Amino acid sequence: AVFSEVGADVPFAYSNQSTDADALIGWFVIERTFEALSSGEFTLESSVPINDNLKAANDTGAVASTEVDATYTYGQLLEYVVRERDLSAINHLIQETGGLNEFNLWLNESGYFATRLTAPLS
Repeated sequence: AVFSEVGADVPFAYSNQSTDADALIGWFVIERTFEALSSGEFTLESSVPINDNLKAANDTGAVASTEVDATYTYGQLLEYVVRERDLSAINHLIQETGGLNEFNLWLNESGYFATRLTAPLS
């Protein structure tokens, strides 16, 4: 949760404790991906090659179960994030929008200063 003082530009954290990210981080990834779409970095129909290193461990979703050298569109990956909470799809969208460091920078610049990832989801 993010709390802000009335009139303040910067939110403050209720609790300064780390917690493992789960599929809820997908909503941040969706927002970041749509910002990249809006700026013209790619389209919903652009292809994304599936990287075995970005498949989440023990993930049974569509992306993790795909064959070698498969590709999906950004639209398909976004759909898997929303419908199935597909962690491997989330990992691919993070990578395609700049990787973990860029994603963490975007989170900070967007006011989510207490939210960050240290490794791909698994």
